[in-house]
Amino acid sequence: MSHARQQIRDRIITTLTGLTTTGSKVYNTRLYSLVPNANLPCLLVYTNDEASEREYGSPSTYKRMCVVSIEGIAEGNTSIENTLDTISGEVEDALGADPNLNGKAIEITLTSTEVEITAESEKPIGLIRLNYDVLYYTRATNSQTPII
Repeated sequence: MSHARQQIRDRIITTLTGLTTTGSKVYNTRLYSLVPNANLPCLLVYTNDEASEREYGSPSTYKRMCVVSIEGIAEGNTSIENTLDTISGEVEDALGADPNLNGKAIEITLTSTEVEITAESEKPIGLIRLNYDVLYYTRATNSQTPII
């Protein structure tokens, strides 16, 4: 079985697959340079830092807070800001409808949004990054099973 953190990412990917703007183009990676422009717009889902705090008892558990980033990427054009806002709205609404990630987490909270426009790739692209804090617990002896 996979680590609870991977299960959280997988659940987020499942929740976000099929949105109107990005469809099935949802990837479990942060390497958008590997995603060809033909696959835009798309979503990238990945985890960043995680803080853990041991809670003693019988059995002892870890209270974990990981940061999950969801990047919406679209080809740059005159309406790129609107496209990025549409992607953001679809992601926020979908995750808002699944606040405990189908039992994988205690809660998921949007903490920040960042927007970038870049011409570093073959064609200009826009990126919107939604950062979520995900609170979950695991037993100290079992990192694969989230505790709700």
